[in-house]
Amino acid sequence: MPRTSTKTLLVAALSALLFAGCGSTPRTQVTLFVDADSVVRGETVSMRVEFFEPGNATAVYVETVPMTNWPVTFALIQDVQDEFVAHVYALDVGGQTVAEGVAWSSFVPRSTRFYYLFLERSPCTSAMIAACDADEVCQNGGTCAQVPFTPGTDLPAPPTEGENPDPCGLVTCGTDALCAVSAGAPVCRCPTGFAGDPEVSCVDVCSGGSAPDCGANGTCIANDAGSPACECDFPYTGALCDGCGTGWVLNGTVCEPACLGTCGTHEICNDQIAVPACECAVGYGRLGPNCTWAGQGTNGGGFLDNQIADETAWNLIQTVIDDNEHGAGNGVAEPQTVGGCGEAELGQTIQMPSYSSAEPFVVEIGTERLAGEFDCAAAPMLRVGEAYARFDFTASPTMPPDRIGRACLPPGGYGPNVDIAIVADPYQQGFSSSTCFEGTAPMCEPDAIDSVFIRVANPGECPAPGTIVNGGFSGLTGWTQSASLNSAPGSASYSGGNLTVTLSRVCQQVTTSQRVTFPDESMLPMPALRFTSTATTGEPIVVSAISSGVQQVLVEPIGTGSQLTTTYCIPRWLQGTTATLQFLMSNGSGTCAINRPGTYTVDDVEFVTDASCTGDDTRVNFDDGNGGMRLYIPPANQSGTEPNVTPRPIFSTSSAGIGNLWVLNDNGATSVRATLLTRLPVDPTGAAGPMLRFGYRVTDTSSNARVTIQPSAEGSTQFVGTTASPLPTQSVCLPRGLAGEVVPLGFTFARTGGSALLHLVDDIEIVLDSGC
Repeated sequence: MPRTSTKTLLVAALSALLFAGCGSTPRTQVTLFVDADSVVRGETVSMRVEFFEPGNATAVYVETVPMTNWPVTFALIQDVQDEFVAHVYALDVGGQTVAEGVAWSSFVPRSTRFYYLFLERSPCTSAMIAACDADEVCQNGGTCAQVPFTPGTDLPAPPTEGENPDPCGLVTCGTDALCAVSAGAPVCRCPTGFAGDPEVSCVDVCSGGSAPDCGANGTCIANDAGSPACECDFPYTGALCDGCGTGWVLNGTVCEPACLGTCGTHEICNDQIAVPACECAVGYGRLGPNCTWAGQGTNGGGFLDNQIADETAWNLIQTVIDDNEHGAGNGVAEPQTVGGCGEAELGQTIQMPSYSSAEPFVVEIGTERLAGEFDCAAAPMLRVGEAYARFDFTASPTMPPDRIGRACLPPGGYGPNVDIAIVADPYQQGFSSSTCFEGTAPMCEPDAIDSVFIRVANPGECPAPGTIVNGGFSGLTGWTQSASLNSAPGSASYSGGNLTVTLSRVCQQVTTSQRVTFPDESMLPMPALRFTSTATTGEPIVVSAISSGVQQVLVEPIGTGSQLTTTYCIPRWLQGTTATLQFLMSNGSGTCAINRPGTYTVDDVEFVTDASCTGDDTRVNFDDGNGGMRLYIPPANQSGTEPNVTPRPIFSTSSAGIGNLWVLNDNGATSVRATLLTRLPVDPTGAAGPMLRFGYRVTDTSSNARVTIQPSAEGSTQFVGTTASPLPTQSVCLPRGLAGEVVPLGFTFARTGGSALLHLVDDIEIVLDSGC
C-alpha cells in the first residue's frame, strides 16, 4: 500500500475511529483518539486511516477526512476480527505526511473500546516509510520498527460522557518525568537528555560537563546505561555526529548523496532512501542499461489513461465516461455542456520527471464524433496548469478514433503534481454560436475523447521551451520565409545581422517564421518576447502566434521611421504553448497597382524577463506601448467583400505614454471581431461577481456603429457607439458561473453603413462588483 511522507513532526490531534454496525446482531465499537498540538493542527489539512488485519498487506478499509474541525470521526463499515492494525497519517496541504502512527491491538467482541494513539516525530522520508510494513513505524535512518501488540484487556477503561479521554490523567509520573500515550496506554518516560526511573525521578545527564557537543546534526540523549551520548540526525553518524552514513559523503559539514552528479541519462540520484542510489526518473523504466520512457499510461490510471474506461482515474467536470462505447473496458469520455461552453474538463493530477532528467514529450489524444450528437465549434485543447496548447489534428489511420491530436507538453508539465486536462478550445468558442454562452443553448457535446497518453517527441517535433534559434538573423538558420510580391520588385535579406525587407508596391508582403515554445513563469519570472524593428511611418509589423490554423496577433509595432524596441508580456494563457512565431511585413491594402516603397527590419528576437510584466491578466490600458496588451488578441477572423481591404486594429501610443486601440472598419457592413482571453476573478465571499469595464467611442455615429460583448450575464450585450469625450466608460456583468474559469470575451465591432470609421477602445479591466 502506498504511503507518502517528506516530513514528520511531533503530532497531537484529536480524532476518532469508529467501527460500528447496524441490525440486531451486537457489534463491537472501537474509538481511536489521536492527540494534537496547535502547531500540527495548523499544518494538517486531512487525516488518513488505513485499517488492516494482522499479516495481511491489503487494507480492508481506507478513509481520508478533511481536518476542517477537530475532532474528526472515521467509521469502519464492515466486520473485522478481534485483532487489528490501524495506520494513521496526518497530511499537509500538499498531501505529504506530517506524522504517522500505528495502533496494533485487540478488542473484546460486542464491547466498546477506546484506543489512544500518540504520533511521535519521525525523520523518515517518503520512500523510507513506504518500505515499512503496515504494523511498523519508520525510525531514524529508515529503520522499520514493529509496534508492540497490546491486548484489548490491557487498554484503559472507556471514559464516561464528559470525562477527559486522556489516559495520562489516570497516572502520576516521577520527578521531571513525562507521560505519553503508547499503544493505547499511559507510559511514564524521561525527557530527552534525562535518565533514571520515570516512575520515581529523572536526572538531567546532558547538562553536565561530561555531555558531548553533538553540534547541529545531533541531540544529546541518555543512552541505555544512563550516560550522555549523541543521537545523530539521519544521515549523520559518529560519536559527535560529524560523519556520514553509507551512501553519503561529507561536503564541508554537510552530508550529500554519494551518487550526486554520477547518474546517467534519465536517471536521478534518489536521496529519499536510506542509501542513496541512481534510479530511473519518474515514468522511466530500466531497459537493459538504459532508462526508457514507460509512463505513457494504461487503463486504470498511471500518468494518463490510454483507453478511457476507468473514471476513478479522472477529475471530471461536465464530462461522463462511457466505459462500453467500443466493448467492455474500452470507452470514451464525453464532454457535456449546457451554455457556458468551455466548462467541460477531463483531467488528472500526474507525476512527471523534471525537465532536466526527461526529454520533450507529446500529449497525444484520439477523438471521435459520436453519431447524433450536437456539434460544438470548439475542438479539444490541452491545459497544463495555466497554459493552453492546441492540438494539431490529423485523420486517424484506423477508426476509432476518427482523428489524432498532438500537442507538445508545456514546460509546466514536468515535475510532481502536474495539473493536466483536456478542455474545449476557449478561443475558438469566442467565435462560435451566439447562444454558446446562454443558458438556453442546446446540449453541447464536442468530440468524444477516445484515448490520452504521453509519448516521447520525435526529433524536431517540440522546440526547447524559451528558445529562439538565431534571433540575431545571422543567416536564415532557424527561420522559414515566404513572400508574395505582386509581380513587382521586392526582397528579404539577412545581410548585416538582421532581417531586412524591401517592398515597392501595395499588396506585397513577406513573412518570416519559426516554431517556438513560449516560456512560462517557471523558466522566466516575468516572461516577455522582445525584439527591435524599423518600419515605414504608419505601417505595422504584425507579430503572431499560429497554432492549428488559428492565428493570434500578439503585437503590432507601428513604424516611425526609427528603430523601436518592443517588449510583449507573454500572458498566462500563452505561456508554455508551442506555436509558430510569425513576423509579417506588408505594404498595406488597397489598389495593388499603386507603387508604395517601404523598408522593414527585425533583429534581436529573444525571450527575456521584464519587470513591467507583472502578470496582471485582468487589466490592459495600452499605456506602456505594445507590450502592455496582456489581454488583447486582435482579430482572428475578419470579413470583407471589397478586394485588398482588411479591417485591422491600430495601436497608438502618444509621447505622453497614453495608449489606446483603434479598430478600423472601412468596408461596408462588415464586422471586426477581437477576443480577450482571461481567467475571471472569484469573490470568496460570494458577495460580488465579475464585471468587464472598458472605454469606447467612435468617429462617426451616422454609421450605426456598435460593439457587442459576449459572453455577458445576458448572453450578449450591445453598446451603441458615441463620439463623446472624454472616453465614455461602459460596463457589463459577466456570468458568475464562469468565475475562476479562463474564458474568451468576444468584442464584435460593427457598422451598417455610412463612411469609414474607427472604434476606439481603452482602459479594459475586469473587476468584482456587488451589482453583478
